[in-house]
Amino acid sequence: MSGCSDSGTTAAAVQATAAATSTLSPCTSTYLAMTLGHHSGTTTVTQAVDLMNNGTSACVLDGYPGVNLVGVAHGVSQYTWTLQWGTARHSPVTLEPGGSAHFYVVYLPAGAKAVGGKATASAAAPAASASAKAGSGASTKASASPKASAKATTKASSTAKASVAPSKSAATASAVVDIEVLNISITLPNTYSQDEAAWNARLVLQDKVAHAQTYVTPFIPGTA
Repeated sequence: MSGCSDSGTTAAAVQATAAATSTLSPCTSTYLAMTLGHHSGTTTVTQAVDLMNNGTSACVLDGYPGVNLVGVAHGVSQYTWTLQWGTARHSPVTLEPGGSAHFYVVYLPAGAKAVGGKATASAAAPAASASAKAGSGASTKASASPKASAKATTKASSTAKASVAPSKSAATASAVVDIEVLNISITLPNTYSQDEAAWNARLVLQDKVAHAQTYVTPFIPGTA
């Protein structure tokens, strides 16, 4: 019987908390202070964004924030990049006066893709050198006979074409674009209320559909 009683008490407490939360208004930027928290990681970076309730009433954050990064990319000085949401489940976060919550922006720092590109470029260098040697050998054979000269000319022409055409991996590496972020802007859930803060960072410009390393988490209680 005690087990049933404990279970009933727990269920009642959960329902009471949910009912109390449902009566609270969504948090707005009027009384919230947004600051950038700590960041960690090298290959993939996690940047915390903290919010504190400076008002006199409790409010609730339920879900994910809308996040736009504004900076320089593709030659545009006010380029806006809307980040994708992650897949984590979320629960309402109640912010009492003076209370805090946070979310994370997970991203690839600039240069994270360039390492692979450089490796591809350096690996292609010996191949180009070998082709040059083959062409040099063909020139030597060219003096032996007209037939050998014709073969050498054809081989040299093929080598020249191969050296001009970029490899698929090199083209992929050159397609990587960075964004120099100057500002982060958020829209709070269930409202049109927005807030922003200066943020100086350089990121690989991508989206969650193509590259799952860049996304936003839901709100989490407390300061990161």
